[in-house]
Amino acid sequence: MKLPDKKFTVVNGGYYEEMQQKDEKVQEKLVLPVRLSDEKEHLWIPNTTSKNKLRRVWGDDTEKWADKIAEFEVAKMSVRGEMLDVIFVK
Repeated sequence: MKLPDKKFTVVNGGYYEEMQQKDEKVQEKLVLPVRLSDEKEHLWIPNTTSKNKLRRVWGDDTEKWADKIAEFEVAKMSVRGEMLDVIFVK
């Protein structure tokens, strides 16, 4: 996917969903609707690092994140033993 830039807009405060992890544990994850610079909307599950960074800048109330703009970067990381592209808030 080729984007004009690596900015995204939070569409709304999102929701929390219980998701089963690979180790069979269930964890509550934030699901955040975002609009990329190509105007397409996607559901994003921010990793802990990104979520904490957004909370430091925008506060804990995700409902107040609506219409906020941030920039992301993609990095290769080992996730459960597999090298994957991971999105981080810049």
